Amino acid sequence: MEDASSPLTPTLNAILIRQFDSPIRMLLKAIDLCPDAVWTASDGHPPIWQHVLHAAYYVEKWMRTPNEPFLPPAFADFAAVDLTAPPEPALDRELLRRYLHDLADRSRHLLQTADEAQLIAEVEMNGGVQTLMDRALGQLRHVMYHVGCISTILCQHTGEPLPWISYTHY
Repeated sequence: MEDASSPLTPTLNAILIRQFDSPIRMLLKAIDLCPDAVWTASDGHPPIWQHVLHAAYYVEKWMRTPNEPFLPPAFADFAAVDLTAPPEPALDRELLRRYLHDLADRSRHLLQTADEAQLIAEVEMNGGVQTLMDRALGQLRHVMYHVGCISTILCQHTGEPLPWISYTHY
Protein backbone atom coordinates (compact mmCIF):
# COMPACT_ATOMS: atom_id res chain seq x y z
CA MET A 1 0.00 0.00 0.00
CA GLU A 2 1.29 3.45 -0.91
CA ASP A 3 1.97 6.07 1.72
CA ALA A 4 -0.61 8.89 1.42
CA SER A 5 2.22 11.42 1.33
CA SER A 6 4.06 9.59 -1.46
CA PRO A 7 4.60 11.57 -4.69
CA LEU A 8 3.23 8.48 -6.50
CA THR A 9 -0.13 8.82 -4.78
CA PRO A 10 -2.49 10.53 -7.23
CA THR A 11 -4.15 13.72 -6.10
CA LEU A 12 -7.91 14.04 -5.95
CA ASN A 13 -7.60 16.49 -8.86
CA ALA A 14 -5.67 13.94 -10.96
CA ILE A 15 -8.27 11.24 -10.24
CA LEU A 16 -11.14 13.54 -11.20
CA ILE A 17 -9.37 14.57 -14.40
CA ARG A 18 -8.58 11.05 -15.55
CA GLN A 19 -12.14 9.90 -14.83
CA PHE A 20 -13.65 12.97 -16.52
CA ASP A 21 -11.44 12.64 -19.62
CA SER A 22 -12.55 9.09 -20.48
CA PRO A 23 -16.23 9.88 -21.23
CA ILE A 24 -15.17 12.87 -23.33
CA ARG A 25 -12.78 10.63 -25.27
CA MET A 26 -15.66 8.18 -25.78
CA LEU A 27 -17.78 10.98 -27.29
CA LEU A 28 -14.87 11.84 -29.59
CA LYS A 29 -14.55 8.16 -30.56
CA ALA A 30 -18.28 8.11 -31.36
CA ILE A 31 -17.81 11.05 -33.74
CA ASP A 32 -14.98 9.19 -35.47
CA LEU A 33 -16.67 5.78 -35.69
CA CYS A 34 -20.22 6.76 -36.55
CA PRO A 35 -21.14 5.98 -40.17
CA ASP A 36 -22.62 8.92 -42.07
CA ALA A 37 -26.02 7.25 -42.39
CA VAL A 38 -26.20 6.72 -38.63
CA TRP A 39 -25.05 10.26 -37.70
CA THR A 40 -28.56 11.60 -38.39
CA ALA A 41 -30.59 8.38 -37.94
CA SER A 42 -33.32 9.04 -35.41
CA ASP A 43 -35.64 6.01 -35.38
CA GLY A 44 -37.95 8.09 -33.21
CA HIS A 45 -35.08 8.99 -30.85
CA PRO A 46 -32.45 11.73 -30.98
CA PRO A 47 -29.63 10.98 -33.43
CA ILE A 48 -26.03 10.57 -32.35
CA TRP A 49 -25.01 14.13 -33.22
CA GLN A 50 -27.70 15.51 -30.88
CA HIS A 51 -26.53 13.27 -28.03
CA VAL A 52 -22.98 14.57 -28.53
CA LEU A 53 -24.14 18.20 -28.67
CA HIS A 54 -26.41 17.80 -25.63
CA ALA A 55 -23.69 16.21 -23.49
CA ALA A 56 -21.09 18.79 -24.55
CA TYR A 57 -23.43 21.75 -23.99
CA TYR A 58 -24.10 20.73 -20.40
CA VAL A 59 -20.42 20.13 -19.71
CA GLU A 60 -19.88 23.74 -20.75
CA LYS A 61 -22.80 24.92 -18.62
CA TRP A 62 -21.60 23.18 -15.44
CA MET A 63 -17.80 22.95 -15.72
CA ARG A 64 -16.86 26.56 -15.14
CA THR A 65 -16.28 28.83 -12.19
CA PRO A 66 -19.38 30.47 -10.71
CA ASN A 67 -18.17 33.92 -11.75
CA GLU A 68 -17.77 32.88 -15.42
CA PRO A 69 -20.92 33.65 -17.38
CA PHE A 70 -22.43 30.77 -19.32
CA LEU A 71 -22.45 31.73 -22.97
CA PRO A 72 -24.03 29.02 -25.12
CA PRO A 73 -22.16 28.43 -28.37
CA ALA A 74 -23.62 30.33 -31.30
CA PHE A 75 -24.03 27.14 -33.33
CA ALA A 76 -26.18 25.41 -30.69
CA ASP A 77 -29.88 25.58 -31.46
CA PHE A 78 -31.62 24.94 -28.14
CA ALA A 79 -34.14 22.53 -29.70
CA ALA A 80 -31.17 20.41 -30.80
CA VAL A 81 -29.53 20.73 -27.38
CA ASP A 82 -32.84 19.78 -25.75
CA LEU A 83 -33.02 16.70 -28.01
CA THR A 84 -36.31 17.83 -29.60
CA ALA A 85 -35.10 19.15 -32.98
CA PRO A 86 -35.48 17.20 -36.21
CA PRO A 87 -32.40 15.02 -36.93
CA GLU A 88 -31.39 17.12 -39.93
CA PRO A 89 -29.61 19.31 -40.68
CA ALA A 90 -26.96 17.76 -38.47
CA LEU A 91 -24.09 19.67 -36.97
CA ASP A 92 -20.73 19.14 -38.60
CA ARG A 93 -18.58 16.47 -36.95
CA GLU A 94 -15.46 18.61 -37.02
CA LEU A 95 -17.28 21.46 -35.27
CA LEU A 96 -18.43 19.10 -32.51
CA ARG A 97 -14.95 17.56 -32.29
CA ARG A 98 -13.34 21.00 -31.81
CA TYR A 99 -16.03 21.94 -29.27
CA LEU A 100 -15.38 18.77 -27.25
CA HIS A 101 -11.60 19.29 -27.32
CA ASP A 102 -12.04 22.87 -26.12
CA LEU A 103 -14.41 21.78 -23.33
CA ALA A 104 -12.05 19.00 -22.28
CA ASP A 105 -9.16 21.47 -22.06
CA ARG A 106 -11.19 23.98 -20.06
CA SER A 107 -12.61 21.30 -17.72
CA ARG A 108 -9.16 19.80 -17.20
CA HIS A 109 -7.77 23.26 -16.36
CA LEU A 110 -10.63 23.94 -13.93
CA LEU A 111 -10.05 20.64 -12.13
CA GLN A 112 -6.24 20.96 -12.19
CA THR A 113 -6.16 24.40 -10.67
CA ALA A 114 -8.81 23.91 -7.98
CA ASP A 115 -7.50 23.39 -4.48
CA GLU A 116 -9.31 21.17 -2.00
CA ALA A 117 -11.33 24.06 -0.61
CA GLN A 118 -12.52 24.97 -4.12
CA LEU A 119 -13.42 21.35 -4.89
CA ILE A 120 -15.73 21.11 -1.88
CA ALA A 121 -17.01 24.70 -1.54
CA GLU A 122 -20.75 24.93 -2.09
CA VAL A 123 -21.47 27.64 -4.63
CA GLU A 124 -24.60 28.94 -6.35
CA MET A 125 -24.69 28.14 -10.04
CA ASN A 126 -27.47 27.61 -12.56
CA GLY A 127 -30.16 28.07 -9.92
CA GLY A 128 -28.77 25.60 -7.38
CA VAL A 129 -26.00 25.11 -4.85
CA GLN A 130 -23.33 22.49 -5.58
CA THR A 131 -19.64 21.84 -5.13
CA LEU A 132 -17.23 21.57 -8.04
CA MET A 133 -16.86 17.88 -7.15
CA ASP A 134 -20.64 17.44 -7.40
CA ARG A 135 -20.70 19.20 -10.76
CA ALA A 136 -17.77 17.17 -12.14
CA LEU A 137 -19.19 13.85 -10.97
CA GLY A 138 -22.69 14.82 -12.14
CA GLN A 139 -21.38 15.65 -15.60
CA LEU A 140 -19.36 12.45 -15.71
CA ARG A 141 -22.60 10.53 -15.05
CA HIS A 142 -24.53 12.66 -17.55
CA VAL A 143 -21.99 12.21 -20.34
CA MET A 144 -21.80 8.47 -19.70
CA TYR A 145 -25.60 8.23 -19.94
CA HIS A 146 -25.38 9.70 -23.44
CA VAL A 147 -22.37 7.53 -24.30
CA GLY A 148 -24.62 4.57 -23.47
CA CYS A 149 -27.37 5.91 -25.73
CA ILE A 150 -24.86 6.43 -28.53
CA SER A 151 -23.43 2.94 -28.04
CA THR A 152 -26.93 1.46 -28.28
CA ILE A 153 -27.65 3.36 -31.51
CA LEU A 154 -24.33 2.26 -33.01
CA CYS A 155 -24.96 -1.34 -32.01
CA GLN A 156 -28.46 -1.30 -33.52
CA HIS A 157 -27.19 0.08 -36.84
CA THR A 158 -23.74 -1.48 -37.16
CA GLY A 159 -23.75 -4.48 -34.84
CA GLU A 160 -20.84 -2.96 -32.91
CA PRO A 161 -21.07 -0.98 -29.67
CA LEU A 162 -18.87 2.00 -28.92
CA PRO A 163 -15.54 0.70 -27.56
CA TRP A 164 -14.87 1.25 -23.88
CA ILE A 165 -12.20 3.82 -23.05
CA SER A 166 -10.80 4.31 -19.57
CA TYR A 167 -7.80 6.17 -18.28
CA THR A 168 -5.86 2.90 -18.36
CA HIS A 169 -6.89 2.11 -21.98
CA TYR A 170 -5.88 4.63 -24.60
